Amino acid sequence: MKSISRKVKFFVSLCFLLYIASCSMQLGPKKTIIRIKGSDTLLPLAKHWATAYMQENADVSIYVQGGGTATGAAALATGSADICTASRPLRSAEVQNIAQIHGSVGFSFLVAKEAIAIFLNKSNPVESFSLTEVKNIFTGNVLNWQELAWQDTSIKLYGRSPNSGTHHYLRQHVLQGQPYTSDVQVLAGTSAIVRAVQKDKFSIGYGGFAYGEGVKMARINNIAITPKNIRDASYPISRYLYLYTIDKPRGRVKKFIDWTMSQAGQRIALESGYLPVIELE
Repeated sequence: MKSISRKVKFFVSLCFLLYIASCSMQLGPKKTIIRIKGSDTLLPLAKHWATAYMQENADVSIYVQGGGTATGAAALATGSADICTASRPLRSAEVQNIAQIHGSVGFSFLVAKEAIAIFLNKSNPVESFSLTEVKNIFTGNVLNWQELAWQDTSIKLYGRSPNSGTHHYLRQHVLQGQPYTSDVQVLAGTSAIVRAVQKDKFSIGYGGFAYGEGVKMARINNIAITPKNIRDASYPISRYLYLYTIDKPRGRVKKFIDWTMSQAGQRIALESGYLPVIELE
């Protein structure tokens, strides 16, 4: 009887082990996770890249979040992101923070080119601003559309938070370091700014060129914001977009970043409303 009992226990144990092995095979190999966080300007493109890459690489899961370049830089420093997306070069304080924690100043990759658009409601008759006019509007020195050859109505301003790379870039390169007027209503993301401008004919906002559907994008210095003018930088507020990592990328992170700069990745950039950084075949 004891011999039979041992055989039964052995058989049950064997069945259990086979069941566990079968479950493991059904679950498949463990997936590599890549966490991306940062620029809202790059958010649509990062999501398109992630979707396309995961379709080709079933063993990789990519999680993408926005929140602004500063948010991405902080997440990179704390280790809660593997890649920071950025619409500007990281600030010296952000690089110093990364260096203090990780002993590395990080690695940057140019992955696309785009431009900051000045958004207007489609019923607004104003077509063009000089860079000086944009500066004066967002620093509070021009308050009324009458000063811009339209009607006697106050200008309603929408903008991004200080965490935003676009906020920082516009302040440094157009406002020449001057602070934004307190009249700017800060919204959570560029999509929110576009929606607000769509609803208010007397409003003005700013954001990435890729978000410009449904609003008028003003000419700057009488130069239209077009792919050609962004590519050759004749449009005055053109800029590059970046990916940042702590260390020199390895493994799946390296393969993903390399892919974003490949023909396939850059074609997705073009199809998403951005400009590629390589010559497409």
